Amino acid sequence: VPHGGYLGWVHIVNVVTLPDNSRWVIDASFGGDGPTQPMPLVEGAEWRNMGTQDARLIKDFLPGQTEFTSGRRLWIYQCRNSPDQSWISFYAFSHSVEWLPADFEISNCFTGTSPHSFQTTTVLVVKFLLRESKRSPTGEEIYGKRMLVNDV
Repeated sequence: VPHGGYLGWVHIVNVVTLPDNSRWVIDASFGGDGPTQPMPLVEGAEWRNMGTQDARLIKDFLPGQTEFTSGRRLWIYQCRNSPDQSWISFYAFSHSVEWLPADFEISNCFTGTSPHSFQTTTVLVVKFLLRESKRSPTGEEIYGKRMLVNDV
């Protein structure tokens, strides 16, 4: 679980608008604490991510921001492993900024080459654990994970 301050635009999500105008966040590549299903782009909505872990999206300001108008709040993805634990912020994004190919190239250059990037210094493998579930529309649910971080 990462800790520390905001690292910048180091993660990319897709925001999808459906015909009913509902918006959903699709994120298939964050890792062990990433979302395991599409997330409704609704402030404060919470859902069971896996096992006992809950996730949510909130809108808030980031540490270090200097302008505090409502239009400057960002979406922040958060998780907690049980109701008695604090929420942990993992990444932030804006649904009102459209990324262009050059934006993806710059972000990928940093994450793939900078010595300050988690991705250049860490081996991370995640296997999500599935089991049958009558509650899930697919008949399966993710109930946990196994992670390899470097040699641990």
